[in-house]
Amino acid sequence: MHKIVVKEPGKAPEVREVPKVNLEVMQEIVNGYVQYIPFPSLPHLDLFCNEEGKLEGLEPNILIADKNGRIVDFIVGTVFVCKSNKRGNSIGLTDEEVEKVMKGLERMDIHDYMRPHYKRSMQEMFG
Repeated sequence: MHKIVVKEPGKAPEVREVPKVNLEVMQEIVNGYVQYIPFPSLPHLDLFCNEEGKLEGLEPNILIADKNGRIVDFIVGTVFVCKSNKRGNSIGLTDEEVEKVMKGLERMDIHDYMRPHYKRSMQEMFG
């Protein structure tokens, strides 16, 4: 079994075990075509999302920041993180990598970022 970390919009990241990390499993998790993105701050890990998620209007999930911490993009829909072996095949994460990914995805959660801003703007509008 391979350990991967899955993050659905509005939910905490969770560890899942899958028999293999192949295209069929990837497409099932993201519910569509798969797009690869290097995982921010851990470039040896792979983040996958739904390639057409923004076109399909999927719910925002995580923020992507540049190396200076400026938000440069956001990802919608369910995402998951795994890694690749030397042959380029996707494989599961070690327990140490799982821990780092869980913390990273929690920090990247768009809902946690937006809550204080939303609350502040609602207070300004309605006193």
